[in-house]
Amino acid sequence: MQEALLIELSDEEIMSKIQSGRLELLGMLYERHSGMSYAHCLRITGDAEVAQDLVQEAFLRVLRYRNSYQGNAKFATWLHRIVRNVCLDYLKSSSRESAIISDVSTNSHESETASIFDESGFSTTQEAFTRLSKDKQDLLKLARIDGCGHKELAARLNLSEGAVRVRIHRAIMELKSIITEMTESEA
Repeated sequence: MQEALLIELSDEEIMSKIQSGRLELLGMLYERHSGMSYAHCLRITGDAEVAQDLVQEAFLRVLRYRNSYQGNAKFATWLHRIVRNVCLDYLKSSSRESAIISDVSTNSHESETASIFDESGFSTTQEAFTRLSKDKQDLLKLARIDGCGHKELAARLNLSEGAVRVRIHRAIMELKSIITEMTESEA
């Protein structure tokens, strides 16, 4: 009976109980969210074993930083931020920025982004991407790799959807401009 009642709890209610010391309930959140977290990590890394390790690290961080969860946002949003940070930390520590560029070029659904990769070589695009500010790199990674829509990005960044569209467009235009400068200087 007790377990049946626990299954009916929302993620936020379970997280509240974990914050109160019921650490064994983390398994319930893991069961609910590990699949999606794994898929995200696998998409980023392209390596099943690494993706499994990153999911484990993400849930360790959930436990470690459980008191930072305030409950005013959905648990899934908070978890996604942790998973994203775990993946970014892995990529930084492993010097795998090129994998991100490759994912952006192969998974892009917007012609504006795709045209960047058609008009320039991979290494030029990769170099140009590293010249963007960290904020713009993160925004493009979220929009193109994580597949976050404008509405979700707006909620995450506490901006309007219009502001998100403008920021993505400006980041892409800046990337195109950097690529143009690089290719012109090479000629």
